[in-house]
Amino acid sequence: MSLKNKLLSLSACFALIGPVISAGAGGVENSALAPVSVNKNARVNQLTQAPLQLASDDTGHVLTSAAQIYIVQFESAPVARHYLEQAHQQQQSPRRLTRAGDTPKPRFTPSAAGVQAYQQQLQQQQAHRLMMMEQAVGPLQVVSHYQYAFNGVAVKATADQARQLRHVAGVRQVEADTRRNLTTDTGPVLVGAPRVWDGIGSGPLGPNAGEGLTIAVLDTGINTDHPSFADIGGDGYDHTNPLGAGNYLGDCAAGFNSLCNDKLIGVVSYPEITNSYTDTDIFPSSLAPNGEDYNGHGSHVAATAAGNILYDVAEVFPDGGNEASSGIESGFIYERLSGVAPHANIVSYQVCLPGETDDTYNGCYDSAIVKAIDDAVASGVVDVINFSISGAAIPGPALLMKPGSMLIVPVFLPAIRPVMMARVATPPKNMPRGLP
Repeated sequence: MSLKNKLLSLSACFALIGPVISAGAGGVENSALAPVSVNKNARVNQLTQAPLQLASDDTGHVLTSAAQIYIVQFESAPVARHYLEQAHQQQQSPRRLTRAGDTPKPRFTPSAAGVQAYQQQLQQQQAHRLMMMEQAVGPLQVVSHYQYAFNGVAVKATADQARQLRHVAGVRQVEADTRRNLTTDTGPVLVGAPRVWDGIGSGPLGPNAGEGLTIAVLDTGINTDHPSFADIGGDGYDHTNPLGAGNYLGDCAAGFNSLCNDKLIGVVSYPEITNSYTDTDIFPSSLAPNGEDYNGHGSHVAATAAGNILYDVAEVFPDGGNEASSGIESGFIYERLSGVAPHANIVSYQVCLPGETDDTYNGCYDSAIVKAIDDAVASGVVDVINFSISGAAIPGPALLMKPGSMLIVPVFLPAIRPVMMARVATPPKNMPRGLP
């Protein structure tokens, strides 16, 4: 089966954004893009997959075909919050100057003394909580463990089991896993960013184009061989890997090291997404299980946030009539393209399936989003967590926006700035103060 070319369908966004914000489509590569629009009638949610068979355990609890994924939050503080609370109490927290005029912020350091000990303690506590949960409702299939930004697990359970889990000692909240949608990737224009920013800022610390920052992008993955994410940008800037040369995160540290470089220091994928590639009615059998972007949205978001400065970039339209194509050049050349922080490092976390809304595999699931946030905090190098993912009624996953939410409170660590998409709409009344 031939593959589609790795074209990012972003030309319309280029027309709006012009020379300031990069849409990440300059210099289209002759790389492969897997078809995601085949067999649209097969409505399969890869995260819930096949229903569990009817069965009874020793206590008489019944597992039914209604089982789905639930996110369970435990009472104890996650690792990062515990560490920062201890550091504040001791007034010995490591400090980091984030911007001219800022008060230095405490920063979570995974290698710090005491972090590993508390993480092991939390692991043991989670094992005990799971034992208590299974004593109450019967066997549970654990999908994910969360420890650094969030203390909890994702499990497969029935609605009845989930209701019972809320009453287990040590359980704080239980929420059903929810599918989220990708949002517009023209946000910088819609919120007026080009009118207030010309590409490079300046201040007491000198030119600031993102040097020293690492941005985590939670989305459909990233087009790893795109020039927007190359080590050396069109302006000649040579990125420095904060992990050290040759050290990477995720897939790049597990057999796919060629996907990364000193700018793109991590490509992280999850089985919840890559397991869908085993469906050969949809995907080629040779598709590698990594965080390569087969949609384009994630690459666009990453390039908008931190894409390299590029010059003389040809506008390219997708060639919809062919499965494999280098695209169709419109004849228009962009003199200059750039992300908002073109000299920043990037870590891509693939939390969304590659299809569009009407495709077989589509959407972004809270269980994967929480895992990515947890991993980003655990990395110790991420400064900004960005995701352009929405709920049904309000910007961002609904879980993140609830007062006292299970996610938003642990995630807002002092040294990590969460960035969510902005919609052209009145912000909801329950949006926490200070969110973009």
